Amino acid sequence: MKTAEMCFAYIIPEQRSYSNESCKALSCGCPGYDVCPFYKGTAKYIADRASANARLRSLPAAKQSRIAAVYYHGEMPWRYEDEIQ
Repeated sequence: MKTAEMCFAYIIPEQRSYSNESCKALSCGCPGYDVCPFYKGTAKYIADRASANARLRSLPAAKQSRIAAVYYHGEMPWRYEDEIQ
């Protein structure tokens, strides 16, 4: 069940740049948390990212390197998760 918790992709007005867009996930703006198929609360987003990073860290080094090259411009941000938080 969705709650009124702020979505991880919502951009507050003070942080918006050149456009009026209020959502980082959709280019059409925020339809509202209750109807948005991309809605994810901040706590759920953080937990999901931690889980995905743990899966990436568990892969063999060669596979991590291939994923980094294709999707992250050679960087491996999942390796440094503990240092950031």
